[in-house]
Parts: sequence; C-alpha cells; structure tokens
Amino acid sequence: MTMHIYRTILLSVLVVLSVNISFAQCKAKSLVKENKSKLGDYKYDSYALNEIIYGEKKEKIEIEFSCYAGLEYKIIFCTSKLTQNIGITIYDKPKTSKKRTVLYFDESGKDSYFATFSPSKTGTYFIEYEVPPAAQPKDKSKGCVVILIGMKQKVQEKK
Repeated sequence: MTMHIYRTILLSVLVVLSVNISFAQCKAKSLVKENKSKLGDYKYDSYALNEIIYGEKKEKIEIEFSCYAGLEYKIIFCTSKLTQNIGITIYDKPKTSKKRTVLYFDESGKDSYFATFSPSKTGTYFIEYEVPPAAQPKDKSKGCVVILIGMKQKVQEKK
C-alpha cells in the first residue's frame, strides 16, 4: 500500500515536471517584461500564454477573450519562441458562426506584432492561430505565443 502511494506521488511529480519543462523554453514573465513598453499609452491589463505544437498537418487553434465596448485594446503577440511563423486572425464570432467578421489578420511572422481595435459591443472575441505543419515530418516541435493585452478609454470623436 505504501509503495503504491509513493509511485502515485512520483508519477504526479514527473507529470508536473514534464509540463514545466515544455514551457521552460517560454519564459512568459521575461517576454512580458521585454514587451510591456510596446503598449505605449495603453494600460497593461494581463497576458496569456498559448503553447503551439507543430504536427504533421496544418492546424487551426482558437482561443477566446472578453472585451468591453467603450475601450480600445492593443494586443501584442510575442512569437520569438516559435520555430515557424504562424498566422493570427481575430474574429468577432466563433468558427461555428457563418457570419463572423475578421477584425485583424497577420501572417508576417514578425515578432511583437500587434492589433489595435475598439469593439462595437461588449462580448467574447476569438483569436485563431493557423499553425503550419512541422518543418520535418514526424517532428513534434513546440513553441509558445505570449499575448500582452493593454487597454484605454476610447476617445470620443467630436461632432
């Protein structure tokens, strides 16, 4: 019984370590620190970390984020820890919707590229990563994208 408990604990520790090792190449806090100044006059709100795994086929990964009407957003995509360029698109609706609109698109591969936009209504928006297949077949290389989110009050236009 005691041996079973030790094995379970050891297995749990190994799983936690393997997850930490896979993200060790992506030091999110240092990337945030390096890129925070690029937000300019936008107030830093938060960051998100997304793991990218290059497989045998092209893949699309969708993540969600919430925005509020009346605010302007600047989202910086830190991609320096990727082994290949990815496409990034921001939509107003999920991929299941036939009426979704592209709000932002980039596939330049330039690190620290950013999107700025002002949502017309409060709600959930969607970032889609288009991940190309691995450069070498059967190579499951990994990387990450760190997203910095900044916001500010939307300036009202004079009439």
